[in-house]
Amino acid sequence: GLEEEHHRMKELAMTLQTCAELQGPWTEVQKSILLRDGRSYVAAMEAHLDKEEDVVFPLVYGHVPQSQLQIIENKLEEVEHQYLRSGTTPKLIKLAITLDRKYAGQPQQQPARPRKVTHEPL
Repeated sequence: GLEEEHHRMKELAMTLQTCAELQGPWTEVQKSILLRDGRSYVAAMEAHLDKEEDVVFPLVYGHVPQSQLQIIENKLEEVEHQYLRSGTTPKLIKLAITLDRKYAGQPQQQPARPRKVTHEPL
């Protein structure tokens, strides 16, 4: 479920952070771990966001009174702004994409900007 996905993404983010903090040349094993976990993090985050958009938010909009939706949306936006201001997620995503391209031999390109999730009532 979503709780397990959150836990897995936190584990992957910690691995990526540890890799980012390594000093000196990386071993082939470290590079392999970074690529594997970086790809897993990006894929898990995309799947998680899709699940929220396709399942969670339609359920919420179908069962929560409109007066409460605005309160929830305001709180979610506040949390999202704090999270983005911290820079952790955008930095990890950029790091994962950049390192994947570098070590997988793909040409360097600017990573896509994080998508803004919009929540429309059904």
